[in-house]
Amino acid sequence: MKVERNALCTCGSGKKYKKCHGLGTVSLPAETVAAVTIANPDQLFGAALSHHRAGEFEQAKRIYLRMLQAYPSNADLLHNLGLVQFQLGDAQTAIGLLQKAIQAAPASAEFHSSLAAVLVAVGEHAQALEAFRQVGDMVATGDAQVLGNYAIALQGVGRITEGLAACDAALRSNPSQVEVLNTLGNLLTDARRYEEADQTYRRALQLRADSPNVRSNRLMLLNYWARPTHEELLAAHREYDAVHARIWQTLPPRFTNAPDKTRRLKLAYLSPDFTQHPVGNFIGGVLGHHDRSAFELTLYATRTHHDAVAQAFRGQADRWRDCHGLSDAA
Repeated sequence: MKVERNALCTCGSGKKYKKCHGLGTVSLPAETVAAVTIANPDQLFGAALSHHRAGEFEQAKRIYLRMLQAYPSNADLLHNLGLVQFQLGDAQTAIGLLQKAIQAAPASAEFHSSLAAVLVAVGEHAQALEAFRQVGDMVATGDAQVLGNYAIALQGVGRITEGLAACDAALRSNPSQVEVLNTLGNLLTDARRYEEADQTYRRALQLRADSPNVRSNRLMLLNYWARPTHEELLAAHREYDAVHARIWQTLPPRFTNAPDKTRRLKLAYLSPDFTQHPVGNFIGGVLGHHDRSAFELTLYATRTHHDAVAQAFRGQADRWRDCHGLSDAA
């Protein structure tokens, strides 16, 4: 029985078929290109999808790359490999692959939407809005995930009122979208509608109490808002610590290497904000005052940025590590 791509997947995941077992469905003929022969491409593609859906991204990547040797212009393969590269933390390669997929299938709204989502994730909001312009039907029909990313892009270019409207439309489609509620709270904070923002974050936390992004954004709101007392603000920070700081208790309590006074001391900074951001502005001065003959600096960026400020940060460190998309275990 054929399942419509916008219907719920029959596996019971709650996702749309096109985002689950219908991900990148493609029918490929057996073909030989550049001495690469794939006798059962559908079976191999199915194996790649199984790895992809299971979060086994490296395995999926290897199969997609092998298949692209035989089908270098196949839009579905380019699209899926782009998604895997993004999920592995390589946003720039992902963007290039998604752009190639669009060149191969320019009418695919799904491919434009994927490109827009990746551009939003790396903070390229103006480019993301151009990609969203190509998927006007998906925005107009109220696809909650698309609208949520669209709202983030609008916020990124300062179009707050339009962003609020996009969030409202997304929540009409799916009132339980925690990510959209988080974005709505951020937009309401930018609009200085602090009480509404607080109510929105609380609603999101009722749906997902362990969301660090929502709780972190609510803490930022409480620092802007004059209503909370010092005691309430302290209690909110302690609550964040109780819910989200448990990972630190599992880390090794000390290093086992022998101290050596003649070598440089290794220091590391981890942040999503090595860019034009208040945190970036504060930490930039700190990094610049380290004695580089005495300290060896590594910066771990948990969000990808490519602006001039991010490039300046790279120049202030001995090593730069892009951690976007990596798990806590990694």
